[in-house]
Amino acid sequence: MRMCVRSTALIVALALLLVPGVSSASVWPQDGYDGGHSSYNRREDALAPATVDGLRLAWRRTIAPADHGYEQFTRVTVVRGGRVYAAWHEDHGSKLIALDDDGTRLWGSRHPQAYAVFAASSSGAVFAQVDVRLIARDAANGVVVWSRPATRVSAATPSGSTLFVEFLGGARALGAVSGIDGSVLWRRSCRYKRPPVLVADGMFVTTRRQGNGSLLALDPASGETRWRRAIPATSDALMGVDGRIYVTATSAGRSGVIAFDTDDGRKLWTRSWAFDSPLGDFRVGAAGDGALLAVRTRCVRECEGDAFGEYRGVMLALDVRTGRTLWALRGGYGTGAPLWSPDAIVHGVVFAHRAKFGHALIGALSVDDGRLLWSRNFGGRTIGDVSAVADGRVFAGTASGYRAHPNSGGRIYVFEIPERREG
Repeated sequence: MRMCVRSTALIVALALLLVPGVSSASVWPQDGYDGGHSSYNRREDALAPATVDGLRLAWRRTIAPADHGYEQFTRVTVVRGGRVYAAWHEDHGSKLIALDDDGTRLWGSRHPQAYAVFAASSSGAVFAQVDVRLIARDAANGVVVWSRPATRVSAATPSGSTLFVEFLGGARALGAVSGIDGSVLWRRSCRYKRPPVLVADGMFVTTRRQGNGSLLALDPASGETRWRRAIPATSDALMGVDGRIYVTATSAGRSGVIAFDTDDGRKLWTRSWAFDSPLGDFRVGAAGDGALLAVRTRCVRECEGDAFGEYRGVMLALDVRTGRTLWALRGGYGTGAPLWSPDAIVHGVVFAHRAKFGHALIGALSVDDGRLLWSRNFGGRTIGDVSAVADGRVFAGTASGYRAHPNSGGRIYVFEIPERREG
């Protein structure tokens, strides 16, 4: 019996909604930059190993006051048309906000008891996930253009003309909706395990049935299956860029990553490592510029069954062609060095954050050898990371940690090279 069955299809050709006069280097279209969530902005050329040490704070903005606590995040998810779109979330509510180029507030909205994050943007609209409702808002004033209940967005075309979604409620299904009016372009039932990603002209999703796992390549225009490959049943997250799709897996005391060719599903390479801590983790954070960046962690002290113990680990740069290790940075508790976790890549630079609650630190490292090129410490009582790099600017979000009292709320920090304004 097939795990994914195409049920209905309405194939609509949509013109790309490009932003007039906006350089592609100044755009961060969606969470993770592209539909494969690679966090790789290949078109950013102002930031490079020779220039990142000139990064200075341009402005900061408080998104939510310091009256909230547990499990927060603050992220810039879309940069487009001279505007910045951000989301703040914690366990009792969320907030969406649009900012001008200098941090001036344009509009915002609160959503109690909801999880909200911006997903993608077109020239005239931004798309937000609020709990299980997909909402399109006018990019200029935040007015709701359309919304769809029981729909969760997972990826989008660069222009935002098509959104790839999960249809919730009843039988599990995947599909695509129009970014113009939210109409369904196609839908198919699917026993998917994780949300799909979009890489070049392919849509990829993992499925599991009767203890067996599969990686499926789908036609993004119709949902039809192009190819299927067996993968471990414990396979988890997906990431893809430049003709490769990466699947992470943890099983039998080991964790690792498998690389496939997006065209024909050929397995390109596999890397795995002993997984010696039940409170450890393996995460692929970014891919591009010839490297796949991942972090392996394990809890070594005060392990409470969650993320609030003391961790030690290593950030790895793997060759995307062979999977061999290009370099490794060890850090964490007892090492005297930060445990870095990768967030984004531009030409020659990896932006990362320190993987520790209560001591937010971001940095820029060389893709070639992991050498630290620039860093900024936000002090205690915060957690934070880099969520976008575009237009010669680095966007970082910070929020309160679990142990932060009084807590600091949610803030956006924007760093840029001073010459950007002068030029």
